Amino acid sequence: MRALSSFPSQILIHEFVAGGGWADPDLPDSLAREGLAMLKAVLADYRAWGEFPVLSTLDCRLSGVSLPADRVVVLDPEVYPASLLELAGSCAAVLLIAPETGGALERLSTLMLDAGVILLGSRPEAVAVAADKWKCHQLFESAGLPTPETVRTTSADAAGAAEELGFPLVVKPIQGAGCEGVGLVRHADMLVRALDQPVFRQAEPLLQRYVDGTHASVSLLSSGSDSVPLCLNEQRVRADIPFVYEGGVAAISHSRRAQALDLAREAVALVPGLQGYVGVDLILTEEECWLIEINPRLTTSYVGVRRVVDINLAEATWRACREGVLPNVVVTAGEASFGKEALDGP
Repeated sequence: MRALSSFPSQILIHEFVAGGGWADPDLPDSLAREGLAMLKAVLADYRAWGEFPVLSTLDCRLSGVSLPADRVVVLDPEVYPASLLELAGSCAAVLLIAPETGGALERLSTLMLDAGVILLGSRPEAVAVAADKWKCHQLFESAGLPTPETVRTTSADAAGAAEELGFPLVVKPIQGAGCEGVGLVRHADMLVRALDQPVFRQAEPLLQRYVDGTHASVSLLSSGSDSVPLCLNEQRVRADIPFVYEGGVAAISHSRRAQALDLAREAVALVPGLQGYVGVDLILTEEECWLIEINPRLTTSYVGVRRVVDINLAEATWRACREGVLPNVVVTAGEASFGKEALDGP
């Protein structure tokens, strides 16, 4: 057992959307629900571990929500991120939960490192690579890993590129989190509607050959030099314009499970600087596993994964990031469904 003096006295757990970082007048309901679900799950694991006091933040519009933290500070988006940085100054480590969209996660990670705060997650340069879906595709392809044929284009040239690639196909922004801007296009007339989504006013579109199969993810812990898969998860996704994410099931069985776990480890190894909890999205068919993208952060699957693994994920994440130590074997028991937590409070 280490002396407590060798550890930070306080850890900051900050979720961007529900924690005060969302500047628009209205909080996005779906993202706020997912954010709160992840935040409460992580805080519960730190409380169960009991090694450090934990500080967290909450958007002033959600001030009635209860969080299982030792201290909760209500933040106003109008004074963000200066107020967050001030809080971080009282902590020696921070775990950030934020979307890659608009560079939010990369920017916050850089801000914390520049302030001398330890990150319990991926480094900014790794976030930048993983957030770029085109770069990820190129990495997968160069390494000879199975990934659907993908084309980078512009809104003006998308029609011609789509005809060449063939229908059905998936339209997605080059950068974005979750299902933002992702749409299934079955014929040319649907392409216009898919590209009319707000995200494409600023982001270039990617066109990807559609693979009909099980939407899945592998959750992993990474030390920066190695990783260990935790489990394979089903993602409940309704393919439409846009795609709709409806939660999932942690620790599923599938004929391609072993291949999916190995493939996810190979994908993570392609991006130096990935640390802590990482997710890799795939499509599973009976014949193949197809890599889609890397999430360089804690994902909604955490809510289910923590209920089926035989380790405390807060402690395991700390040891992976701070000591470079990964669990030898992670055992799972049963499955666990997870969805979007209701927003409690007034």
